[in-house]
Amino acid sequence: MNCRKCRRLIPKYLDGELAEGDALRVRAHLDACHDCRAETDSIRKTLDLLAQWGPIEPRLGVDALRERLKQRAERTLESVLPVPRWAAAALAVFSIGVGTALGLRGVQVEPRKPGSEVQVANAVGLSHYDDLVEASIVQGIANPPTPEGGPAR
Repeated sequence: MNCRKCRRLIPKYLDGELAEGDALRVRAHLDACHDCRAETDSIRKTLDLLAQWGPIEPRLGVDALRERLKQRAERTLESVLPVPRWAAAALAVFSIGVGTALGLRGVQVEPRKPGSEVQVANAVGLSHYDDLVEASIVQGIANPPTPEGGPAR
């Protein structure tokens, strides 16, 4: 028997699922081949470790769903907020306190004065005219054109 065929049969050999003739051929190969014997020992140790675990019973129903949601929420919170909760709470309280203190300080705001003609002209793009009336006449603002294309009368 070659190593490739033996390695395919090792799991069935360990589980006792091979026919007697195949099991004897695998055993003879393992006695002669160090590599296949090492792999068999590794698989056997893994199976022994797995056998030490008890059977897992599935939890079904509303209680299991609540538990999974709670665990997911805890994982999400830990990944989003890498600082301790008390530190985040302290930062929030500090920020609210500073904002309140600055608000109570009473910032004085000067009332805005209406813009002058020059400021208005600059704002609407008519800064090269001396007078808004002149600009409105030249630009056709005072007499908007009619649908025929001429000025309104």
